[in-house]
This record gives sequence, C-alpha cells and structure tokens, in this order.
Amino acid sequence: MSKADLLRAQDVCDAYRLIGECRDLGGDPALWFPRMCEGLCRLFGASTATAGEGWWRRPHGPIEPISAFQFGLTGRYYELFMAYMRANEIAADPIYHPLQHVPDRLITRTRRQVISDDVWYRSAVFNEYFRPTGIDHRIVSLGQSSNAGAISGIDLDRPIRDRDFAPREQRLLHFFHGELGGLIGHSLVSA
Repeated sequence: MSKADLLRAQDVCDAYRLIGECRDLGGDPALWFPRMCEGLCRLFGASTATAGEGWWRRPHGPIEPISAFQFGLTGRYYELFMAYMRANEIAADPIYHPLQHVPDRLITRTRRQVISDDVWYRSAVFNEYFRPTGIDHRIVSLGQSSNAGAISGIDLDRPIRDRDFAPREQRLLHFFHGELGGLIGHSLVSA
C-alpha cells in the first residue's frame, strides 16, 4: 500500500463533518439521506450519488429496496433512476450479485473489483440505465444494520472517460459508511 492510498487527517475530518450535518437532520430520512448524497458527491468528486435502505438476506436472497435517495440526477436521468428502482433492477444489477457471498457486515468495492468491463458493458442494467446517463465508474458500500438483514447502501458514480475511484477513496467511503451506519436507527432515523 502506497502512502497515497492511506486516509489523510483531512479526509477523516471531512467525513465526520458530513456525518455531523446528517445528524443535524437525523429526524427525517428524507432530509439526511439527500444531504449525505450531496456531501459525498462533493467529498469524492462524484457526479451522482444514490443511497437508501433495504433488506438483504444473504447469501441467497436479492436486495429488496425500502427507500432510495439521490443527488445529481435530473430530468431524464432521474426518470431512469426511478425506473431502475421501480423495476427493482438492483436484483439484476451485476455489481450486487457477487457481493452476496462476502460475509462482511460492511462491504465497499469499486465496480471493477466486482465485475469485469466485459460483463458490465454487456449487461442490460448498464445499457438500459447507466449508459444513457453517462455513468460508468461506480463504488458501492453496503452495510448490514441488523441480523435480520436490514442494510444501508451507498453508490457513488463517475461518468464515462472520467477516472475510476482510487484505493484511498474506497477506504474513505468504507470508513464513512462504518461510522455513519452505526447511527442509523438511532440518531439517524431509519426509513
């Protein structure tokens, strides 16, 4: 691991600042989730962020979304996101299926760590929902918040031809979600 891959003190401060902003709005998921998405876009230089809660009875069940929030999607792109959620395309999204067998309570991976470019670019999910929005690079973080299968999820995206997410950014999102995830259902009201 190179020095550039390590979290910096400023990264940790920025993460805690955003967690504090979420806690200030913590009484309503319709307020704190969008604020979190907006703050993560700024913190990571992502073009869009989506997040929410659901059920995931691993290793055999698909993710069942309960709530979905976003930042950075407008107009036709927002309509595609809503169609993706209504059709529960999360269950068909090739980035999630391989993660079902990872036993960790908190999983943070870039899209390329999970599936190859060939599989991604051939997938119906990419071609129907992500290609039209110009999204290519993704980093997802899924945190289990109960033994019954409740989860929170974060997905940050960058456009085609932009740079992929770096190892330091993966560590930062993992840290952020680990710290924030423990507050969901407590000082952050759960959907």
